[in-house]
Amino acid sequence: MSKDRRFSTAIHILTVLAFGAPDLVSSQSISLGLRTNPALVRRVLTKLSESGLVVSTKGPGGGSCLAKPADEISLRDVYMAVREGPIFGSFDKDPYSGCKVSRNIGGVLTNVYSELEETLMAGMDEVTIARILESVG
Repeated sequence: MSKDRRFSTAIHILTVLAFGAPDLVSSQSISLGLRTNPALVRRVLTKLSESGLVVSTKGPGGGSCLAKPADEISLRDVYMAVREGPIFGSFDKDPYSGCKVSRNIGGVLTNVYSELEETLMAGMDEVTIARILESVG
């Protein structure tokens, strides 16, 4: 099972932009801190821009900055900008009809996962990029 790092990467990027505010920060500069390729940073910046969290300027001297104050960007906002599916995945195969657990667990887990996701999202509403920046120091 591979790890999806888009959420953590997006939080890192937004925290760098908050730290650099109000200046523009280049994807090259951000990629150094993330120890990754600037193209990956640009892909995440595109999603953040499409969600209204970042403003970017292309070309020489270009870069990105926050579209609103860091204390107005919650982790839910960030997650919703970069997510590509539900937090918790379920089974992708048809249940085995000869097994009661197999026949019923999909529906049970869908309900459990829905409740867990609502709780997690509510918690994400309480944490902002400003708070992350304060914790980073």
